[in-house]
Amino acid sequence: MGEVFAEPNPQGAIGRANEFLIHYELPRLPKYPTRVTYSGILRQPVFSITTPQVYFEFETISNRLVEVLDLNPSAVESQGIEIQPQPALSETTEFLSHFQLLPDDAYLALIELRKPRIGRWFWLVKWDHIVSRYNMMVPVRDETLHVDIDTENRRVLNFYGSVWSRPDSFELSISPEKALKVSTSILQQNVPQSKLSSVRIGLEFIHPNMYWEAVPARPEELSLAWIVRIETMDEKSAEFWIDARTGDCVGGDRTRP
Repeated sequence: MGEVFAEPNPQGAIGRANEFLIHYELPRLPKYPTRVTYSGILRQPVFSITTPQVYFEFETISNRLVEVLDLNPSAVESQGIEIQPQPALSETTEFLSHFQLLPDDAYLALIELRKPRIGRWFWLVKWDHIVSRYNMMVPVRDETLHVDIDTENRRVLNFYGSVWSRPDSFELSISPEKALKVSTSILQQNVPQSKLSSVRIGLEFIHPNMYWEAVPARPEELSLAWIVRIETMDEKSAEFWIDARTGDCVGGDRTRP
């Protein structure tokens, strides 16, 4: 992962980082150059800022906060679980709203108490990107944001926010039956004599990875697709992403031997 010096002015990102540090009563940033790394499904350029306590990533153009990592997660013997799920949700929602990080189409997906092998107890609070169209709720694959909140002092230990795409269209021309037919045909081409044991079909927005085709992936695009998950009698599984407008296979995955 290469690094180059950023052309955009990093002062906005430094200001947002200082805003976070002051809020949690941590030392402000010293003045030093900020460099660009690459992160996320679209490899968008980001400013990376490191302090002794916290690592930050910000988009270079918008200065949107992309990631926060606590760099001092050592466990404390006297740490208690002082807050329960609802206060943890309130704290994370306040944090996201303050930094304008909670889109309207982000839907709460998970609140879970966790403790790493080395580190502190925390509440993981996670939102998924779900698009609402024509009384349908359609998830966007791999687009999510989550916050880890310390169970004792309510400090944000970690934050991650993926790229958040905006679907331009919602054209549903292909039936799930047609998607299944295309998927089984591709399966037979790649794994002849396969006998199916189960099939699951759902609708999602995806970034085409062109897994089953000998062409480059198209991560910058967003397509509405039928997700066809197939399991076989020999306990193998495969996934096919069938474009809901054209019927073409635009991605997927399969279990490895």
